[in-house]
Amino acid sequence: MKLLITGGIKSGKSFYALNKAREKEGRKGFIATAIVKDEDMANKVKKHQMERGTEFETIEEPYELAKAMRFADRKYAITVIDCLNMWLMNLMEEKIDIAREAERLLSVLKDTTSHFIIVSNEVSSGTIPGEPFTRIFVEELSKLNVEVARVCDEVVLMVAGCPVIVKGGNL
Repeated sequence: MKLLITGGIKSGKSFYALNKAREKEGRKGFIATAIVKDEDMANKVKKHQMERGTEFETIEEPYELAKAMRFADRKYAITVIDCLNMWLMNLMEEKIDIAREAERLLSVLKDTTSHFIIVSNEVSSGTIPGEPFTRIFVEELSKLNVEVARVCDEVVLMVAGCPVIVKGGNL
């Protein structure tokens, strides 16, 4: 099972992802993509760590997501990836080839037999940003979400803490 959970900021994506993962028997992995750059982000990371508790083994990987996924594929019954938007931001800030890294991610996702739950912000419902970096980010994340959704068995859109099934239905 490959599940993409998307939605707006603070819509309940991570909470829902963790609860879905808890339903699966076996070892649970968590790939964290955020880089802590300020106190606000440090507080968010700490909150997420507390929500996960000790039942998830955490891999912190801000750049080489496909490599972390291959590792998780061999080690865990289910892995939560949180989140694609932070990962993409990291790639853009370091000027790492987005297309190459996205293809690597999609290749692992297509080939794996493990269960992955992938969290990503939904950014394609708003206006086109005027600032170039933000505009490119929104365009790239929108494209990435489309490609990941194509590979996933299930897609859920979180709206005000409520899951809306977009694709699949075994939720």
